[in-house]
Amino acid sequence: MRRVLLAAWLASMMTACMLGPTPASVDVSTWARGVAGTLATARDSGSAELLAVQGDTALLVLRAQRVMLVSYTAITRAQFGGNGAYPRVLLSNGRAPSVDEAAKLRLQSRFPQGVNAALQRRLLAAYGQNALLVVGRPGS
Repeated sequence: MRRVLLAAWLASMMTACMLGPTPASVDVSTWARGVAGTLATARDSGSAELLAVQGDTALLVLRAQRVMLVSYTAITRAQFGGNGAYPRVLLSNGRAPSVDEAAKLRLQSRFPQGVNAALQRRLLAAYGQNALLVVGRPGS
């Protein structure tokens, strides 16, 4: 009887591990990219990859193969996530994300730990840039 109960318990534990997302179904586990989203400013709009959240002032994004620092105040509308395993975060009208939204964005970004000066230089070099393209005035 103990063997039957042990076998049943082991079988239930093994199937319990199969519930929820698998590595194959979570994008960040199959390639090193941040979540894709849409980003609109007064000047243009289009798709963008979320690279990092820069404190409470701006997002670091990859748009049209250019690394850009976009101030929250310059964002007319941005949406990241909302597909699959990513929670949706919507920003509009220059509003900075709440603490909870910033945490969600950070976890969905390519660099959730942030981007230091050395990493920023390597990132810019990888895309053939000497400096960040800055949209808006971060910190204002």
